[in-house]
Amino acid sequence: MNTNELLKLLPELGTFVTVVDAGSLSEAGRRLQLPPSSISRAISKLEDQLSSKLLERTTRSLALTPIGRDVYEQALSMMDAAKAAIARIESQKHELNGLLRIAAPKALSKHIIAPLIFKFMAQHPALKVQLTASITWSIQRQGSGSIASGD
Repeated sequence: MNTNELLKLLPELGTFVTVVDAGSLSEAGRRLQLPPSSISRAISKLEDQLSSKLLERTTRSLALTPIGRDVYEQALSMMDAAKAAIARIESQKHELNGLLRIAAPKALSKHIIAPLIFKFMAQHPALKVQLTASITWSIQRQGSGSIASGD
């Protein structure tokens, strides 16, 4: 099976995992918000494309065939990898990054800021911190805000 054919089966593989996890076509349909007939067609299409029976179906139960168990384990692994990739991307969207410049008086820098910076940097590994400590410190009023500067 070439890549294009495989890509076309990804939705059916996801449906197959849902069916196995749900234990029935109707419950899988509820979870996927699809009618059971659509779920049944997706499973049949997957079985046809793989030329293998994956599920033994009766009116009351579903059972995996040995080949169905192998396909389920691989498809489940694929789904878990996709979920992990999406979770990683989502977490990076909210991750702080770039350069944070902090200028503060020497005493404040040494006794308060510096001990906190290492913990903060461990929590935000993509963020770089530049701490500038100065002996003197002044606040100048400019317009509607204040500007702090160290000498």
